[in-house]
Amino acid sequence: CLYEPHEPIVHEGDHGDELIVILEGSVLVIQGSDADARLIRTYGAGDHIGELAVLRDQPRAATVVAGDTVVRGLVIGGEALKAILRERPDAAMAMLATLADRISAQ
Repeated sequence: CLYEPHEPIVHEGDHGDELIVILEGSVLVIQGSDADARLIRTYGAGDHIGELAVLRDQPRAATVVAGDTVVRGLVIGGEALKAILRERPDAAMAMLATLADRISAQ
């Protein structure tokens, strides 16, 4: 999928059933409403977003917006992601390592 500059990709509070791998460009992760919105972090090519909503089956924890350039992303549906993680323990371990890095960076 292609996302135009500054286009919302996912919205905080929405149900999420897909993971997006960022192939090109960068995204901003924002929490809160317009008046009290705060930038949580940015992600670029090779990073992924949306895994928590899929794995926890809960609403999106933040809004993600394309950065200043077009973002190209690979969308993986929730059931496909779960199947990959069940069949490929190495992929599951890589995702756990990424999540651990994100937690330790907070």
